[in-house]
Amino acid sequence: MGRFGIGIGIGLLAGLIIVLGFNRFNHWLAPSPDEPRQAEGKLTAPAINDAGARQPAAQQASAALAPAVSPAAKTMEQLITDTQSEITEPDAAPTISEIQPAAAPQSAPAPAPTATAAVPPTPSSKPVQATPAPSPGDTVAAVPGKPQPGIVPTPRDGDRPAWLRNAVALHAPVTGPMIAIVLDDVGVNKPDAELALNLPAPITLSIMTYADNAAELAARAHERGHELMLHVPMQPVNDRINPGPNALLVGLSPDELKRRLDWGLSRFPGFIGINNHMGSRFTQDEAGMRLVMTDLQARGLLFLDSRTIANSVGERIAQEQGVPHIGRDVFLDDEVALLGGDSVARQLAVAERIATKRGFVVAIGHPHPATVAVLQKWMADLKQRGFTLVPLSAVARRELGVAG
Repeated sequence: MGRFGIGIGIGLLAGLIIVLGFNRFNHWLAPSPDEPRQAEGKLTAPAINDAGARQPAAQQASAALAPAVSPAAKTMEQLITDTQSEITEPDAAPTISEIQPAAAPQSAPAPAPTATAAVPPTPSSKPVQATPAPSPGDTVAAVPGKPQPGIVPTPRDGDRPAWLRNAVALHAPVTGPMIAIVLDDVGVNKPDAELALNLPAPITLSIMTYADNAAELAARAHERGHELMLHVPMQPVNDRINPGPNALLVGLSPDELKRRLDWGLSRFPGFIGINNHMGSRFTQDEAGMRLVMTDLQARGLLFLDSRTIANSVGERIAQEQGVPHIGRDVFLDDEVALLGGDSVARQLAVAERIATKRGFVVAIGHPHPATVAVLQKWMADLKQRGFTLVPLSAVARRELGVAG
């Protein structure tokens, strides 16, 4: 019986060994349901072991994004550079809104009039630096923007500022594009001044501050229906050129600038505002032009920027200080000394094209005999050709959105 039990035990043990061996062989041939998870673990192990490589992958993703950011920032800098080169032509200057991309978030306000958008940094990459805001004297800040409509002039003597009180009324309806002709330097040469006075109204005459008998000239011009401006001498870029007595110069003390400006503004009554004689240097000076605009705003007067240089800050500062303003579009007789009246006729044709396209134009000339002769012929059939000659104030009202 003992031997029989031992035999049974050995048989059972041998059977167990056979079963286990068979199962192991089966395991090799067909993995158990748990094996995929083990296999999956083995497959995913390299990814887990490569977890340290995820950071380089993120950096690669950031690097992939960086080229998309860098061109935007570069484009902004390029736009500013292009603006600095383009503003050598007054009529080609872009607005601030054209400089700034619409989709770019703006940086914190800067003291300069224009702010450059800052591109947010991409994670794990170096932040893109915002372009520094220009200083007050930079040409970007000097970019003159298009005059914005809706300026409400400071009331003077009730609800009408001086520029509207002194404006020449339109006695006929405007039936076509408006053309305003301003003749500068009136009174410097007496025979030329007489030619200007004899032109049909409404030519706008800008009488020089230091003209002899300026008050008498102004009274006679007003009687003949001409609108009046005050022509204020200002410093040119060329220091060898003398702009005239009591000219506004860069570097003068505020008290002296104010004294010279007050002297000019007291020469005769009845003008709607001032425009600069020369001034290619002074109209770039922020401090000096702010003083001028403060005085004009207090007196309720208009500023016409002759735009003797593209970098003039006149219109921008006038806009900031609530001074009604407008800019010159065409010079009529810069070449009259060399080319005579033909050059004036050519420029008048340019003025007509601008007026046709935009609805108005401001042209500046001088009372040279050749200029006056061409103007007389040009004015004769102007209405028949579909244009309306208007005083400067009429164009200013339209451009600034001022009723009256």
